[in-house]
Amino acid sequence: MDISFINGEPALFIRKEKQLAVSDLHIGLETRLSESGIHLSNAVDLLADDLLNAYRKSGAKGIIFMGDFKERIMYMTKTERDSMLRFFAKLSGIECRFIRGNHDAHLEEILRNVGIRKALENEILLDKVALMHGNALPSRESMEKNYLAVGHGHFAASINGAERKVWFIAKPGPRAKEEYPGYNKKIKLVILPAFNRAITGTDISRGSEEHMPLLRNKVFDFNSAKIMDLEGIELKAH
Repeated sequence: MDISFINGEPALFIRKEKQLAVSDLHIGLETRLSESGIHLSNAVDLLADDLLNAYRKSGAKGIIFMGDFKERIMYMTKTERDSMLRFFAKLSGIECRFIRGNHDAHLEEILRNVGIRKALENEILLDKVALMHGNALPSRESMEKNYLAVGHGHFAASINGAERKVWFIAKPGPRAKEEYPGYNKKIKLVILPAFNRAITGTDISRGSEEHMPLLRNKVFDFNSAKIMDLEGIELKAH
């Protein structure tokens, strides 16, 4: 296997390169929630602790952030930048790479202001795995890999009456060959759950494929996809 799911964690381990991939941290979400009367104590510290736990459990040597690293689409507030500083202080010494998400305007500048000099990437191409955020269509090179890992959708499913994060794994759809003539016929699309514990996700049974260009455009098949909870239990078809 080129990839594995970290049991109980919304995090993907890429075996050959020993990278942990996570998506949709939405740092600063607690600020928006507080404006609605929902107060989360130590949200960023808990987020960093969750990430460190998954990182240590996986045995990874680096972390790939797959977009929507921050919640506020434009500039962050001073409080949010201070939270980001605390977040990176906890991750000190870990090599990180960043994929650009649709919430990540000005993120390179914000990272520089907190002492992190990293360029944002649109895609990361590893040996057998391509990674991107998921709000756009991938390159031809990405579709030649064994796996295309994306975030953006943060899907959820109702399990025993409660909404829970899920993994979504899809095979190529009817338009894959039309859009990508040289694509790998065995490629799988893997949609990661949101890593932030405050985000459950979008109910997978309510037209959620419209949110994802790769599903909306039939490059991958929504209807036959496999859905798994964070413990690796396969759920009934949506």
